[in-house]
Amino acid sequence: MNNKIIVPVDFEQQSIIALDYAKYFAEITNAEIILFHVIEENGFLKRLLKDDDDRKNIKKEAYEQLDVLAKDFEANFKISTKVEFGKVYDEIEDFAEDVEPLFILMGKTEKPTLKQRLLGSNSLHTINEADSPVITVRGEKTPSKSKLKKDIILPLDLTKPVAEQVTAAIEFAKILNSEIKVITVDKKNSASFDTVLLTKMNQIKETIEAEGLKATTKIIDDKKTPIAELINQYAVEDNAHLVVIMTRDEDKIAQMFLGTNAREIIQTCEIPVLSVKPWDKGSKKSNFNTFYDPFNVLKK
Repeated sequence: MNNKIIVPVDFEQQSIIALDYAKYFAEITNAEIILFHVIEENGFLKRLLKDDDDRKNIKKEAYEQLDVLAKDFEANFKISTKVEFGKVYDEIEDFAEDVEPLFILMGKTEKPTLKQRLLGSNSLHTINEADSPVITVRGEKTPSKSKLKKDIILPLDLTKPVAEQVTAAIEFAKILNSEIKVITVDKKNSASFDTVLLTKMNQIKETIEAEGLKATTKIIDDKKTPIAELINQYAVEDNAHLVVIMTRDEDKIAQMFLGTNAREIIQTCEIPVLSVKPWDKGSKKSNFNTFYDPFNVLKK
């Protein structure tokens, strides 16, 4: 990974709010911020762009708009701009593949439309397709309006593999100088299951602390409240600056509909959400240098 943050900008309010988080994270990491705008060539725009001069003019205007945003950054920030034509999530994916940034930081619309829920917004497409980590931001809460604690909330489903999610949390905690707060939700009425949860949570805590990081654990016993709502409540009450979740490989048709916990968290969480995809173990390319395996699954 390179010490750069890609911030897709469509000049709507939510992407402007994302810029505030870009400043916040760049100040911690000393990363370069790249403001990235994609001009979508839909049917109407294609009719307007009759020749190369038209394309040059509209691209020039986009660069000028990005330059106005860039001027709002203090002099100590390193910032650059980039404009491309094409489909938004395709261009973000291609650009990120070339840049290999720390992460992509995207604003998330406050209330997704029915079409976005069924087909997926640009941010959801980017999460699903891009190799780089993606942080999504929604709502009006910004670092400049509230003093965020440097806590990473790590909500785990301990009935499923968690090594990749734990790895991402550890790596980002090192990058952002954060404490990790591990939480899980107990939806079962089983004493034996409670014992398993405690054992696994302690193993994860030991794995994190072995890397020189601070960690706490919490088991939330709530049988009624939806998991995504519980995670959002905990993150907001803690005033954390990041939630790390796992987006698992699912059937593509199933991905068209809201329903999974990961997707609900991305759509509703008021704290920035880092989405981690399952890794291709056969690929030599990885966003992280080390793989942390708290339950020694890979050694069995």
